[in-house]
Amino acid sequence: MSYKTQPAFVHQGDWDAESDSHPAMKWMHEYTNVFDKGDHDAIWSSGKYLTSSFQYSKSDGTIYTPGQESWEQVKQTYANFTKYHHEPYFLVCYELPDTPGYAMLGNAWLYCNLPGSSPGTGGVTDGKGQKWQMRVPAGFHFVYKKQGGDGDGDFRLTTTSITCDSGPVVVALLQRGVMKPADLGL
Repeated sequence: MSYKTQPAFVHQGDWDAESDSHPAMKWMHEYTNVFDKGDHDAIWSSGKYLTSSFQYSKSDGTIYTPGQESWEQVKQTYANFTKYHHEPYFLVCYELPDTPGYAMLGNAWLYCNLPGSSPGTGGVTDGKGQKWQMRVPAGFHFVYKKQGGDGDGDFRLTTTSITCDSGPVVVALLQRGVMKPADLGL
Protein backbone atom coordinates (compact mmCIF):
# COMPACT_ATOMS: atom_id res chain seq x y z
CA MET A 1 0.00 0.00 0.00
CA SER A 2 1.37 3.42 -0.88
CA TYR A 3 0.90 6.60 1.11
CA LYS A 4 0.83 10.24 0.07
CA THR A 5 4.18 11.87 0.81
CA GLN A 6 5.81 15.23 0.26
CA PRO A 7 9.35 16.53 0.66
CA ALA A 8 10.27 17.79 4.14
CA PHE A 9 13.27 19.37 5.80
CA VAL A 10 14.20 17.36 8.91
CA HIS A 11 16.67 18.60 11.50
CA GLN A 12 17.85 17.15 14.80
CA GLY A 13 19.57 19.33 17.37
CA ASP A 14 19.79 23.01 18.24
CA TRP A 15 19.87 25.85 15.73
CA ASP A 16 23.01 25.65 13.61
CA ALA A 17 24.30 26.14 10.06
CA GLU A 18 22.32 23.11 8.86
CA SER A 19 19.00 24.37 10.27
CA ASP A 20 19.79 27.85 8.92
CA SER A 21 20.21 26.40 5.41
CA HIS A 22 16.41 26.33 5.15
CA PRO A 23 15.11 29.91 4.70
CA ALA A 24 12.05 29.50 6.96
CA MET A 25 14.11 27.85 9.69
CA LYS A 26 16.78 30.56 9.46
CA TRP A 27 13.97 33.09 9.94
CA MET A 28 12.60 31.04 12.86
CA HIS A 29 16.04 30.94 14.46
CA GLU A 30 16.15 34.77 14.39
CA TYR A 31 12.57 35.04 15.68
CA THR A 32 13.31 32.61 18.54
CA ASN A 33 16.33 34.66 19.60
CA VAL A 34 14.24 37.85 19.60
CA PHE A 35 11.35 36.14 21.41
CA ASP A 36 13.63 34.72 24.10
CA LYS A 37 14.87 38.23 24.89
CA GLY A 38 11.34 38.90 26.14
CA ASP A 39 10.41 42.14 24.39
CA HIS A 40 7.07 40.81 23.20
CA ASP A 41 5.47 44.22 22.67
CA ALA A 42 8.20 45.07 20.14
CA ILE A 43 7.58 41.80 18.29
CA TRP A 44 3.92 42.69 17.77
CA SER A 45 4.44 46.36 16.96
CA SER A 46 7.39 45.89 14.58
CA GLY A 47 5.30 44.17 11.89
CA LYS A 48 8.43 42.14 11.12
CA TYR A 49 7.44 38.84 12.72
CA LEU A 50 3.66 38.32 12.85
CA THR A 51 0.75 38.66 10.47
CA SER A 52 -2.11 40.88 11.61
CA SER A 53 -4.25 37.71 11.64
CA PHE A 54 -1.81 35.77 13.86
CA GLN A 55 -3.56 32.95 15.72
CA TYR A 56 -2.53 31.09 18.88
CA SER A 57 -3.71 27.87 20.45
CA LYS A 58 -2.41 26.52 23.71
CA SER A 59 -2.12 23.10 25.31
CA ASP A 60 -5.61 23.07 26.81
CA GLY A 61 -7.09 23.36 23.31
CA THR A 62 -8.08 27.01 23.57
CA ILE A 63 -7.82 28.83 20.23
CA TYR A 64 -7.78 32.60 20.52
CA THR A 65 -9.28 35.23 18.25
CA PRO A 66 -6.81 36.09 15.48
CA GLY A 67 -4.77 39.26 15.84
CA GLN A 68 -3.54 41.08 18.91
CA GLU A 69 -5.72 39.04 21.31
CA SER A 70 -3.84 35.91 20.28
CA TRP A 71 -0.51 37.67 20.79
CA GLU A 72 -1.61 38.87 24.26
CA GLN A 73 -2.30 35.23 25.17
CA VAL A 74 1.18 34.17 24.01
CA LYS A 75 2.61 36.84 26.32
CA GLN A 76 0.40 35.54 29.16
CA THR A 77 1.68 31.99 28.60
CA TYR A 78 5.23 33.16 29.26
CA ALA A 79 4.37 35.68 32.00
CA ASN A 80 5.29 33.35 34.90
CA PHE A 81 8.89 33.02 33.74
CA THR A 82 11.49 35.54 34.84
CA LYS A 83 13.71 34.32 32.00
CA TYR A 84 13.49 31.54 29.41
CA HIS A 85 15.26 30.00 26.45
CA HIS A 86 14.01 27.60 23.75
CA GLU A 87 16.49 24.97 22.58
CA PRO A 88 15.08 22.90 19.71
CA TYR A 89 16.05 19.27 19.39
CA PHE A 90 13.88 18.04 16.52
CA LEU A 91 11.92 19.70 13.72
CA VAL A 92 10.20 18.89 10.46
CA CYS A 93 9.46 21.75 8.06
CA TYR A 94 7.42 21.36 4.90
CA GLU A 95 6.06 23.60 2.17
CA LEU A 96 2.35 24.43 2.27
CA PRO A 97 0.39 23.36 -0.80
CA ASP A 98 -2.17 26.19 -0.99
CA THR A 99 -0.25 29.29 0.08
CA PRO A 100 3.31 30.53 -0.27
CA GLY A 101 4.84 29.43 3.00
CA TYR A 102 5.81 26.60 5.29
CA ALA A 103 4.68 24.77 8.39
CA MET A 104 6.96 23.37 11.07
CA LEU A 105 6.41 20.73 13.72
CA GLY A 106 9.08 20.73 16.35
CA ASN A 107 10.16 19.80 19.82
CA ALA A 108 12.25 22.01 22.05
CA TRP A 109 13.47 22.16 25.59
CA LEU A 110 12.07 25.21 27.35
CA TYR A 111 14.64 26.28 29.92
CA CYS A 112 13.23 28.71 32.47
CA ASN A 113 13.64 30.55 35.73
CA LEU A 114 10.64 31.25 37.95
CA PRO A 115 9.82 34.00 40.44
CA GLY A 116 10.12 33.21 44.12
CA SER A 117 13.68 31.92 44.10
CA SER A 118 17.13 33.07 43.03
CA PRO A 119 17.92 33.04 39.28
CA GLY A 120 20.58 30.61 38.18
CA THR A 121 20.10 28.34 41.20
CA GLY A 122 18.58 25.51 39.21
CA GLY A 123 19.84 22.09 38.54
CA VAL A 124 19.75 22.06 34.72
CA THR A 125 22.15 23.40 32.14
CA ASP A 126 21.30 24.20 28.52
CA GLY A 127 23.45 23.26 25.53
CA LYS A 128 25.39 26.53 25.81
CA GLY A 129 26.31 25.92 29.46
CA GLN A 130 23.84 28.37 31.06
CA LYS A 131 22.19 27.28 34.34
CA TRP A 132 18.41 27.23 34.68
CA GLN A 133 15.92 26.31 37.38
CA MET A 134 13.80 24.07 35.14
CA ARG A 135 13.72 22.33 31.80
CA VAL A 136 10.36 21.38 30.28
CA PRO A 137 9.81 19.56 26.97
CA ALA A 138 7.42 21.31 24.60
CA GLY A 139 5.93 20.67 21.18
CA PHE A 140 5.23 23.40 18.66
CA HIS A 141 3.36 23.79 15.38
CA PHE A 142 4.12 26.98 13.45
CA VAL A 143 2.81 28.25 10.12
CA TYR A 144 4.85 30.84 8.19
CA LYS A 145 3.59 32.99 5.35
CA LYS A 146 6.18 33.92 2.77
CA GLN A 147 6.51 37.61 2.04
CA GLY A 148 7.90 38.99 -1.23
CA GLY A 149 9.62 37.08 -4.01
CA ASP A 150 11.36 33.74 -4.22
CA GLY A 151 14.29 32.98 -1.98
CA ASP A 152 14.34 36.19 0.03
CA GLY A 153 13.74 34.40 3.35
CA ASP A 154 11.20 36.94 4.56
CA PHE A 155 8.35 35.32 6.49
CA ARG A 156 5.64 36.20 8.98
CA LEU A 157 4.28 33.86 11.62
CA THR A 158 0.56 33.21 11.08
CA THR A 159 -0.04 30.43 13.61
CA THR A 160 1.53 29.19 16.82
CA SER A 161 0.25 26.09 18.61
CA ILE A 162 1.96 24.91 21.79
CA THR A 163 1.68 21.49 23.37
CA CYS A 164 3.33 21.35 26.77
CA ASP A 165 2.69 19.80 30.16
CA SER A 166 2.45 22.86 32.39
CA GLY A 167 2.18 20.65 35.50
CA PRO A 168 5.84 20.87 36.57
CA VAL A 169 5.83 24.67 36.26
CA VAL A 170 2.52 25.00 38.15
CA VAL A 171 3.80 22.74 40.97
CA ALA A 172 7.00 24.78 41.24
CA LEU A 173 5.02 28.06 41.34
CA LEU A 174 2.76 26.62 44.06
CA GLN A 175 5.79 25.46 46.08
CA ARG A 176 7.36 28.93 45.82
CA GLY A 177 4.13 30.61 46.95
CA VAL A 178 3.89 32.57 43.70
CA MET A 179 0.66 30.79 42.78
CA LYS A 180 -2.11 29.68 45.12
CA PRO A 181 -4.55 26.78 44.66
CA ALA A 182 -7.33 29.38 44.34
CA ASP A 183 -5.57 30.68 41.21
CA LEU A 184 -6.33 27.27 39.70
CA GLY A 185 -9.97 27.35 40.79
CA LEU A 186 -9.34 24.89 43.63
